[in-house]
Amino acid sequence: MIRTVALAIAVFCCCVALLLPGCLGKGSNPSRYYVLHEIAQPVGDPGPDLFTEDNALLQIGPISLPRYLDRSQIVSRSSDNQVDLAEFDRWSEPLHDSFTRVLAGNLGTLLPTDDILVYPNRRSTGDNFYQLKMEVARFDGRREGSVTLEARWIVVGQKNNKVMPQARSLYTEPVAGSDYTDYVAALNRTIEKLSREIASKIRVAVRGQVEH
Repeated sequence: MIRTVALAIAVFCCCVALLLPGCLGKGSNPSRYYVLHEIAQPVGDPGPDLFTEDNALLQIGPISLPRYLDRSQIVSRSSDNQVDLAEFDRWSEPLHDSFTRVLAGNLGTLLPTDDILVYPNRRSTGDNFYQLKMEVARFDGRREGSVTLEARWIVVGQKNNKVMPQARSLYTEPVAGSDYTDYVAALNRTIEKLSREIASKIRVAVRGQVEH
């Protein structure tokens, strides 16, 4: 009798072990992953490479982001002093890497030039080497409101450490909807606006040097 009861309990436990993962899987929320993307290539001739005549290189970085953003979960704000972490909505790559990659790609398209490096690299030497350094203060917002990108940046020439453009940039974009797809899209638009500002100021500075 005891052996029969023990056998029945063992069979029951095995059945529960086999069924439990399936039951949990049906009730769980699958994670969704997001990525920032570069601006589209312009239609038609983008014009001559800005750095061709100067044989110059532009390095993107180092770029620093607030440590509270250094996580896989997408961060939003519920108030000025409170942040929310999205458990099931995550970045598909480290946010710092994604931000740097998109900024470099955008500048390569807007200037336009292929002579762009991402920090760190082994080619960061020479008189015609320029470096974009950036400190991001904010890159978040409210899901049912707007997002903010605030950054201080500077472009320095290797030769004589000459400072080219520098600025404190602040961009705000409304979030079109209430889900994270709209939230990430708004963040993406702030990077595009920042990229266009930096490209415009670099273009003016480089052409001014060539003319002189």
